[in-house]
Amino acid sequence: MLELMEALQQENNLVALAAFRTIDLNKDGVLTFNEYLRRLFPHATEREFAAMQEWAFPTKPVAVQEPTFEPTSEQLEEIRKMFSMYDSNHNAKIEMTELLSLSERCGFSQADIASLFKASDKDANGSISLAEFVELMKVSYI
Repeated sequence: MLELMEALQQENNLVALAAFRTIDLNKDGVLTFNEYLRRLFPHATEREFAAMQEWAFPTKPVAVQEPTFEPTSEQLEEIRKMFSMYDSNHNAKIEMTELLSLSERCGFSQADIASLFKASDKDANGSISLAEFVELMKVSYI
C-alpha cells in the first residue's frame, strides 16, 4: 500500500510539473499573471490582455460615484431643520466646532467628524453651506 501511495504522489508531482511548464511561457521557472492569462485565453488580442491586466492591477484609482437620492420637498424641509440645529450661531454655515459639539454627543469620534467635514466642505472655505449639507444628506441617506 505504501508503494502505491508513493507512486501516486510521484505521478501527481509529475502532473503538477507538466502543468507548471505548460503555463510558464518563457521557461524562466516563474509563473506570472500575464502568462497565466495567456494560457487561459489563447485567442485574446493584445488589447484584451491589456484590459484584463488593468482590471487586475489598476494603474489609476477608480472613482466611485456615491449613490444619491433626490429628496422630496418634505425631506428638504427636514434637512433645513437639521442644518439649523447644527448651525448654533445662525450664520447660515456649519463650522467644525458646531458639527463636533452635536456629533460627539451622538458617539462619533473627532477623527470621523473631521473626515466627514473635510469631504463635505466642497469649496474648502472652512464651513459647510446649506447646499453642501444637502449634498451630504443625499449621499449618506440620513
